[in-house]
Amino acid sequence: MIWNFDDTVQSALPKGEVPYKENDAPAGTEHTSLRQEQRHFYNFIQGGNDSLSKTRRESIFIQILETLLPAEAEILCLVKDQRLVAKYSSLTQDLISEAYEDIQWGGRGGTKYQVGVVN
Repeated sequence: MIWNFDDTVQSALPKGEVPYKENDAPAGTEHTSLRQEQRHFYNFIQGGNDSLSKTRRESIFIQILETLLPAEAEILCLVKDQRLVAKYSSLTQDLISEAYEDIQWGGRGGTKYQVGVVN
């Protein structure tokens, strides 16, 4: 949720469609989950792992998408572009803040924060 709603978090991945092959294995087999893969998400945020090349970062992202259930892969692609509300219009930062009171918004780095666009 932070990746999607915090405007000081900037994706290190290109915007738009991701060329991946949906995992067509039946549910319950040969899948991982967003919960299991969240430990890798720092690789996809500006300032998270600057040692990764653009190609390697995109390759890791595609590999993760291809192991998720299609619905979870779609969610991750929406979050990458901070477009989760395009599918879930009732989901707002205020709602997330109410549900997860311990989230501290802002100050996470990224280009927008560093250049002072976000205070």
